[in-house]
Amino acid sequence: MSSQTLPDLNKLKESLAQKPTDLELLKKIGVLLYEDSQESEALTYWERAAQVSPLDAQVLNYLGAIYLDLGDNERALEQYRLLVEQNHQDYLSLNNMGLIYSKLGDFAQALDTWHKAIAIKDDCGEIYYNMGILYANVGKIEEAKTAYEKAIALDDNKYAHNNLGLLLMRSGQLSEAEKEFRAAIKLDQNDIHSLNNLAYLCEQIGNNEEAKHFFQAALKIKPKNSFALNSLGKIYSQEGQLEKAEDCFHKAIQANPQDAKSYHNLGRTLAQLRRWDEAIKFYKQALDLSPNDPYIHGNLGRAFMALNDFENAEKELRQAYLLDRQNTTALNNLGLCLLRCGNLSEAISVLHLVLTIKPDDELAHNNLGLAMSKQHDDAGAALHYQELLKLNPHNTAAWLNLGQCYAHLGQVDKAVQAYCQAVELDSKDADAYNNLGLAYLSLGKLAEAIMALDKALDIRPDSKYAYNNKGLVYTALEQFNNAAAAFQASLNLDPQDEDTRTNLGIVLARQNKFAEAVSAWQQVLEINPHNREAKINLGLGYFETQNYQEAAKAFLDLVEDSLNAEQAVIYRYLPLCQAHLQQKNDVLASLAQAEKLKDAGFMKPEDWQKLKTKVESLIEVN
Repeated sequence: MSSQTLPDLNKLKESLAQKPTDLELLKKIGVLLYEDSQESEALTYWERAAQVSPLDAQVLNYLGAIYLDLGDNERALEQYRLLVEQNHQDYLSLNNMGLIYSKLGDFAQALDTWHKAIAIKDDCGEIYYNMGILYANVGKIEEAKTAYEKAIALDDNKYAHNNLGLLLMRSGQLSEAEKEFRAAIKLDQNDIHSLNNLAYLCEQIGNNEEAKHFFQAALKIKPKNSFALNSLGKIYSQEGQLEKAEDCFHKAIQANPQDAKSYHNLGRTLAQLRRWDEAIKFYKQALDLSPNDPYIHGNLGRAFMALNDFENAEKELRQAYLLDRQNTTALNNLGLCLLRCGNLSEAISVLHLVLTIKPDDELAHNNLGLAMSKQHDDAGAALHYQELLKLNPHNTAAWLNLGQCYAHLGQVDKAVQAYCQAVELDSKDADAYNNLGLAYLSLGKLAEAIMALDKALDIRPDSKYAYNNKGLVYTALEQFNNAAAAFQASLNLDPQDEDTRTNLGIVLARQNKFAEAVSAWQQVLEINPHNREAKINLGLGYFETQNYQEAAKAFLDLVEDSLNAEQAVIYRYLPLCQAHLQQKNDVLASLAQAEKLKDAGFMKPEDWQKLKTKVESLIEVN
């Protein structure tokens, strides 16, 4: 209350003490208090006035307004009824009665009352505006639009423009909605609701620059506008301006600490920044406020999965699905989680469930392809990649994965076609060129293989795989110096790569550089002491350098009771080593095992005969 009004009020109260039933004094005090927003104290004076003059129109009007402000709808309604009984043409009281009926949920009575008011005064825009709100609330959109349009025609009301804009936007009439929001802002440049709504509309139609402009304008008026802060943060996030997005969401939380969306959005931004622990913290805070939000549970699950906390990830993703049985995103992520845990069968079941909900789910087909490939079901995986490519023929990764399935199935021509599709769609896909090079190598198209692998290295000069594969092609071309150089280039990028170092040893052996080859295979075994291929090669290298003792030692380390192709290689050389070492008893045992391998079909009879003849030339075996 102003310093000037207070003495006036005190004087009036002093006078009223002398004349407690003076109607005019009671009214004056009631008006001053009401205008100062002291409704409760004002009510006591207006009620005293009503005792003095129960049917005084001014008294009834103020009592109705105060009861309405205080939420006492029934008593407010009674005041306006009395006013209408005194004056059947009182359309303002009828309008207020309509508002009260609407608040009480008696929509039919509210509309009937407003129609009575319009019959008295058909050019009152406020009545049509109130009818528009009611129609919108009960879902009668066309009637609401008509009412708002009438209100605007009679009284260029910013609220009517804004509400009409909202209805038009929800109906997909975006251009018309934009006009209404702009009209509201023209009437009041500080109308936060219209600024927010226009900004949101601009965001929906992809006009992010204007959206940012209007959200920022709303924030200048009200810096703690959580809707504008959240929306602006989402735009920054989409644009990759993650630090700005993070700042907006923090401010949104400060503006409204009870808004779960702000915590959720901040968590999503932190997840984009790969700050997973912080993301989890804010997702959990969002769930404290909104525990049944499936999307928050789903994103929390993804964050746990990023930290390889599969137990908690699975728990959250299952909860997301339980809260929304149509949530294919949660199911897809649950499938991936189970896949990464090695639970392939359940992963496949979950991903099939996605397809029962949404048969054209591209991600589910992709993930099923991955899962089936891990199960070595390349034929099944290929079917899902084919389905994915029917839905989206421009999916480069799907063509690449399909090519790998064909390659594993031995359908190399089809693999080449798939890889060619991949590089046609993305000429910068180094993996596709690398796989294409391998496929050409399998087909014996060595010139084409070199070209593809060179292309892969042009795109990704640090691709150890492309260098290794190029070395394989040069080996097939018997260009051993080039092969060794390619393998060495791969090893310069990853000195711990067992396969490449093994390949280098093979090329050196092909050049009769057995000592260097042995050194290469020894280095492989330093990296991985259980590498059987390196042990076999090492044994062969020692054999070629006539170090029969070390060769026999290497081969014996690999001996098993089983009959297979690997054992056939071992027993093709082990008896010879033992013969050179004059280990007669050992030779007899090894020859017997070699014969078993021959009888089982793992060693050709002629190779067995040559072995036996050579051994007999070295040592008396009878």
